[in-house]
Amino acid sequence: MLRRFLLVNFTGGGWSEWWRPAVVIAVCSLTFLIWLQNLVRSPAWDINGAGNHDSLYKVVRELEPGMVEEKELAKAYWFRYPDVRKNGFWGEDSPMGIRGPRVHYRRYGRSEGRLFAPIIQPPHPEAEKELAEAYWHRYQDVAESDIWGRRGTMGVLGARDHYHYYGRAQGRVWGPVRD
Repeated sequence: MLRRFLLVNFTGGGWSEWWRPAVVIAVCSLTFLIWLQNLVRSPAWDINGAGNHDSLYKVVRELEPGMVEEKELAKAYWFRYPDVRKNGFWGEDSPMGIRGPRVHYRRYGRSEGRLFAPIIQPPHPEAEKELAEAYWHRYQDVAESDIWGRRGTMGVLGARDHYHYYGRAQGRVWGPVRD
């Protein structure tokens, strides 16, 4: 309808040929000014504002109810594998945030034999050291592991973690050494 109105050529003091281009130029100019005003106010223009927006978005995204479990899994993965935790792309301070460990596991960790699962918490933490020593005594390969061993990244929790995820399926025994 607007097009028809603009194309109508009135005679005798109505629209003349120079009004149509003037209206088109005015509408385009107004549209450009509105766009420019929004561009200047956008986070893309303000570097500090964009950083604050991203960090706020990251916090909100990580507090979603479904992200609580994801956060625990990420912490467990970082705890087991300090090389991933310190990595600039997959680590704790990385742009990927708590999604980093899952993506790392899918892309690389699974084929490397890494484990993406929660850490098994002992029912009796005070007795855990004795049980871990017994497990390491029985299975020297586990005791020498960089992750589950005596000097591994997981410390005393490593023995139970190994038994729960690998040892039980391999037929290994958990419990104190009996004379």
